[in-house]
Amino acid sequence: ATEVVRLAESLGLDDARVQALTTLGSVNMHAGKRAALDFFDQALALGRQSRTPVILRTHANLAVSLVGFGEMARAREVLREGLALAEGFGEQAMGRWLRGQVPYMEFCLGDWDEALRAVGSFLEERERLGAHYLEHDAHETRAMIRLGRDDVNGALEDAATAIAGARVAGDRQALYPALATGAFVYAGAGAVEASRCKEELLRMWEEDRGGTPPYGSHLLAFTLGSAGERQQLANVLGRHKGSTLPW
Repeated sequence: ATEVVRLAESLGLDDARVQALTTLGSVNMHAGKRAALDFFDQALALGRQSRTPVILRTHANLAVSLVGFGEMARAREVLREGLALAEGFGEQAMGRWLRGQVPYMEFCLGDWDEALRAVGSFLEERERLGAHYLEHDAHETRAMIRLGRDDVNGALEDAATAIAGARVAGDRQALYPALATGAFVYAGAGAVEASRCKEELLRMWEEDRGGTPPYGSHLLAFTLGSAGERQQLANVLGRHKGSTLPW
């Protein structure tokens, strides 16, 4: 991506530069490096200057990265700005992706009612637009809220739907948080599925040598019972000791 940035700059290809800078931001974020934010800021500045729709991907990835670094208020601002731009550009696909990020954002910021409204609105789009990758995220968010509000049956249903959706996606970045949420929700409900989710997730993390961050580890930590399980998680986190991600 670094070479692409240099080449695109020499050729005056602003869209390619924005895309490459955004990719560098995401790569650094997954490595837990705050240099990611510098790359995203460069991409935003260039995208605003050239008024290109590819900046929407920058907004989406930056919002996720800011959540990862614990900067929730700024993440919400970036997401809202991206949504406004998507509407202005008439970009349906990226607009939908950005809307899919709203539920978890509002949940983390404590506005559970707004998070639930966002979940409902996003999931309703399936009837008109078909399934979407981020549906598992919406169900995870609603599962947590429902559990917190003593709607245990609803929480269990959402947790199961989230895991099933993440398996269909076939992406560790989706399956890790889905399983972690499942373990947390099932444990809170006293369901036996908690152990299965926990065991599968710990095993996957132990086997993962590709550098995928252990998304959801903060949730799984609440479900660990034995010293052996805690040591497994410690070993996984130890492989990411250079990361500055607070989660």
